[in-house]
Amino acid sequence: MIPIYPRRRKAKGEAIVKLISATQAALGNEPPRHKAMASLCSYSLLRPRHPLYRLWELIVTCFVMTSVFLVLYMGAFDSTSPELHIVLYVSDAVNIVNIIATFWLAYEDKNGLLVTDKKLIRCRYMKSTFAFDVISAIPFEAIGCWHPRALPYLRMNRIFHAYLVWSFFDHQADMIGATTQLMHCAKYLNAGVLAIHFICCTWFFMACDGRHHCTAGDTRSCINDTWVSPGSGRPLELNILEATPRTQYIVSLYWTLNTVLATGFGDIVANNLAEMLFSIMAMICGLLLIHEMLLAGVSSMLMNSDFLRSRYLSRLKTVNRYLVRL
Repeated sequence: MIPIYPRRRKAKGEAIVKLISATQAALGNEPPRHKAMASLCSYSLLRPRHPLYRLWELIVTCFVMTSVFLVLYMGAFDSTSPELHIVLYVSDAVNIVNIIATFWLAYEDKNGLLVTDKKLIRCRYMKSTFAFDVISAIPFEAIGCWHPRALPYLRMNRIFHAYLVWSFFDHQADMIGATTQLMHCAKYLNAGVLAIHFICCTWFFMACDGRHHCTAGDTRSCINDTWVSPGSGRPLELNILEATPRTQYIVSLYWTLNTVLATGFGDIVANNLAEMLFSIMAMICGLLLIHEMLLAGVSSMLMNSDFLRSRYLSRLKTVNRYLVRL
């Protein structure tokens, strides 16, 4: 006679093990290290909800934000400081380490189960964001010594891995112990700060090149009849052309905040058609960013996030009650 009951008992035990693993993965807890779990999770892989990996993800996010801000600043204002280059290349090194670590990072499927198959993990990464990560880690500015004018553009490949910042906030919002409202507010705030910094650097770059140092020497040139030209209105009658890069950035940020927030004091104005068009784009960006995305998005988020979280927690409580009965 074929033994039916042992097989049923074994199948029931495997189902319980999978259910416990899915619950603990959702709660962000490590499963107990016994033989039943060894077949479900390989400890040679990185777990996306492990506290140490969360810390590493935070470190990578900080370096990504730093590199994105630096390449915009260095392209528009000043790239001669060796400290800025050190920070930029350290960020590139962290990005390379993160690319290697992602090949050993397990992920959760649509059902919330942890996928530990190395082939599936690597294929999934190669088909998703691997190309962006590799492009963002290549130092294209090495050829800028022969083409100094191209230096501001050759560093812009670091912007490709800015998606890691928003992915970090999305992952933190999915955690049970995290405050969803705080994570979404931080995400919107980060997008606003990055947009303001981009407008600030572009506004100055349209009028004057930054200071760039390479084997070909320092390069710097400004366009006539722009907002930095002599005689144009500016706060405190500063000479923008002879000012330090820090002062130039502050003045550009001053104009950006006035334009984006629809204040417009009129002491710094556009002097040509290109600057007028860019000013219009900055005003529209401020209208969409501040009044639409930030205010409307945050208000709707506060109304809907509690409902989704309560529904998710009720499902987890149902699973826990089922496990207690077993």
